[in-house]
Amino acid sequence: MEARNTYAILQILVDSRLDLVFVDFTTLGAWEKAFWTPAKKPTIASRSADLINALPADVYPIIRLLSGEAEVSEQAFADGNYKCGWAQFRNLFWPDGPSLIRHQKAMLFIGYYNPNYKLASRGAAMVIWNAHFKPYVLEKLSSVMLGPDSQKHYVDEMEKALGAVLDIASKGPIPAISWNHAKITAVNGIRMTTGGANHLGGYADGNDQLFDAAVKIKGHAAMQAHKYVDFLSNFSKLPIPLFGTTKRTVLPTGTHPVLTVNNVGDSFPNGRHYPNIVLLALRDAILQVIYLAWPQRQRSMPFPINLIEPTKALNLALDQLCDEKVVEPLKALGISPAAWASRASHLFAISHATESIILCQQQMVDTQLTNQDAAQIKNLDEWLKKKGITWPKRAIIPFDLAAAICDGIFSMNSSKGKICNLLSPTSAKDDYGDPYDWSTFLDYILFLFEERHGTEISRNELNQRILCRKIMNNDGKYYNHTKIICIDNSVLYVGSDNIYPEYNEQHGAWIDRKENIQAWLDQYWSAAWGYGKDAINL
Repeated sequence: MEARNTYAILQILVDSRLDLVFVDFTTLGAWEKAFWTPAKKPTIASRSADLINALPADVYPIIRLLSGEAEVSEQAFADGNYKCGWAQFRNLFWPDGPSLIRHQKAMLFIGYYNPNYKLASRGAAMVIWNAHFKPYVLEKLSSVMLGPDSQKHYVDEMEKALGAVLDIASKGPIPAISWNHAKITAVNGIRMTTGGANHLGGYADGNDQLFDAAVKIKGHAAMQAHKYVDFLSNFSKLPIPLFGTTKRTVLPTGTHPVLTVNNVGDSFPNGRHYPNIVLLALRDAILQVIYLAWPQRQRSMPFPINLIEPTKALNLALDQLCDEKVVEPLKALGISPAAWASRASHLFAISHATESIILCQQQMVDTQLTNQDAAQIKNLDEWLKKKGITWPKRAIIPFDLAAAICDGIFSMNSSKGKICNLLSPTSAKDDYGDPYDWSTFLDYILFLFEERHGTEISRNELNQRILCRKIMNNDGKYYNHTKIICIDNSVLYVGSDNIYPEYNEQHGAWIDRKENIQAWLDQYWSAAWGYGKDAINL
């Protein structure tokens, strides 16, 4: 699917008459020959070269390849002799011997994105808290009619918890949690693909037994895909021509509007060396503490939740820390709301559903990040144990997603709408399965629903309205890699970002064209759901 879409998009090159012609590829992972130059012809590289060679002589083709992954550092990628280094990408188009690309003005730029971070000191983080977040939290506390003494007590306790988490995070090196995860092909601001399908060998040679998807879009959305590459190139200080600085004589338009959203989390606010992803990770760490502690409230509590009745306390804790609610403080920090757009848009759409919610995902809860031997993970685990709080499997639970699901169920009450989740089986190859116990996640939803909406919902009703299947059998071969959300069969998201918390760079698009959504439902979803098996047994 990805290869066919890429070929179709590249055809637009032959009709271009602009001075600069941009062709962008972004991918997770290093160069893999099987995708770009498999034995079977034509290939991505050869088709690109053929079309670029056919451009007029006065045109400047700009080919930009942007990659990134957790396992390969920027330093390793810079080594031209390394098997995953930049020279392997260069050889796709300018191999030793005759070059595939013969256009005299063509230029190839190769970028890699996997920055290393050093967490700012606890003091610097508290300055940001005091200057920007604390006033906002106080305003929200005041809006629910809490008196000054209660406000101060509550904020003081939140500061203690924030400080404790910052202390934990500042001990030991930060693991590599940010890299390019977008999978984009974009041509000259006219057409693009985006989705979950990587530019890896398994997608071309048929060896990867997975389910995946990408969407082809034409119009303004493609311009935003180029600007995503611009941003990461700018951040990495790469000497690369930028699409956004070129003069566009013709603005492409499609027949339907498409909203593209990025999660570019590494812009530094107002020159402060404190990347957005660290704020997001801290937020998730605090949410783990709050929600893991609350069901275990008979033990020592890190928050004085007894200051306010449980419903208000839990809602305040979530609202003060969720993406949608912190837009104003983030603006004060000079952070674009677009940096939080993809995750926030998922939650907003889910929580406002009226008839149905489809989540076609790899997994719901992240255990991969916390499986690594990171000092912060161990320190947080130990700190929770001292508080008498159990952290099962060190899983980063998306409590914001659980809350959005509760809101979605509540908003669908009149229609008794259902939520259908299609995930990977536990033993999927290469540890890409969903290892988290689905019944445990339902326990959190059951608990949160009552706290958020002041009414009970039975476990039996939850089981009937939240359905979960895993595809396919638990044989270790097949798994679901798509990242798709469909709300009320009327809006569809296709992107690179998973539904579970993650902190790398993402790209995707929301589509509202009914015939396209119906085609996905008929040609993909119905068959995939039919192949799925009950999650309880997988």
